[in-house]
Amino acid sequence: MLTKGALEPSDGLALNEEQRKKLRQLKIDTQKRDEAYIRAHPELDTMCSEFLRDIAHKRPTDTTAFAAAWFTNENLETHITKKMQEKKAERDFEFVKDVPNMKL
Repeated sequence: MLTKGALEPSDGLALNEEQRKKLRQLKIDTQKRDEAYIRAHPELDTMCSEFLRDIAHKRPTDTTAFAAAWFTNENLETHITKKMQEKKAERDFEFVKDVPNMKL
């Protein structure tokens, strides 16, 4: 009996050897296409880092609503374009200056 959230054991006989080879190749091809797309769109890295910086800084209680509002903001394109033009070598973590130092 499986517990909630547990995966079922793999059925090794569900696919024959030829099907397994095709599935492995499909996974490789998909990963290559995904990686090529991400490399062709550097704004994705900027957008993800800006989103994570903002959510870590603001720490909203409803992260889903925050993300929905953030990604549908009418100024998002302008903001990301500006950040990309700044071409900072390292990510901007200046927001930590207003966070008190942790005392251990």
